[in-house]
Amino acid sequence: MADKQKGLSLVVSVLVIALLIVLGPAKAVLVGFSILDSNISPGESVVLDYFFQVENTETINLQNFTLMITGPLNKTCNFYPNGTKIDSCEGITIIQTESGNQTFGYGYGYGYNYLPGTLKFKLIINTTSFPLGEYKSKITAFYDSTSKETSIKKFTIGIPLGSVGICSFRAKLGDTT
Repeated sequence: MADKQKGLSLVVSVLVIALLIVLGPAKAVLVGFSILDSNISPGESVVLDYFFQVENTETINLQNFTLMITGPLNKTCNFYPNGTKIDSCEGITIIQTESGNQTFGYGYGYGYNYLPGTLKFKLIINTTSFPLGEYKSKITAFYDSTSKETSIKKFTIGIPLGSVGICSFRAKLGDTT
């Protein structure tokens, strides 16, 4: 009985060590963003603050970021770590507010070699062409053949409609909504 337990313990230990070797070291990457005001009047701008942080002594190959907005109107915007848009991203302005520790190309002219530090962006979304309604947004970072995405944040364009228990309304001339 004791020999079987020792054998089983040895097999489990070897499997755990093999998994650690195959998976390699974990990359310490943090991402997050916030929406400054989640209830927007039609035509106002939505402002997102986004950060991408590499911790400790890690070095990664950072390719790009993707902002995805879903709702009554869907939009996608891809941009490089320096804030330059990859596609047109009509109505979206990207401002890099902190540049972190990045160098371009590993000396070979491709990719972003990103050292420990933080990248920060302010993304301003012009809602003039957006229909009223609730939208969901998230940002995904693509690096080292993997990706990391933020949690989903919601914003609403127009007054959110809810149930009304009692309503009294009088009007003379003019429009109302």
